[in-house]
Amino acid sequence: MTCNVIWLRQALAEYQDRLNNVLCVTAAEIPELEYRRANGQYIPKAQFMAFDGTKYVVVDNRRGQFEKEAKETLHDCMTWLLA
Repeated sequence: MTCNVIWLRQALAEYQDRLNNVLCVTAAEIPELEYRRANGQYIPKAQFMAFDGTKYVVVDNRRGQFEKEAKETLHDCMTWLLA
């Protein structure tokens, strides 16, 4: 039983570390990041998250591929960021 608790704490700590590295930006900054990428300018190799009032926009640029998706709920957003 104690091993399960230790494992759970370690797993949660890893997720927390991953989410601490997500950069929260405004919805207006996402197109700016896309523009910078299209023009060969520097974009941090990180994950980004924005909320425009109706949906969440998440970007994964950790590998320099700038994968962007819109998510309806915060839960969907977190699931995508942690995948």
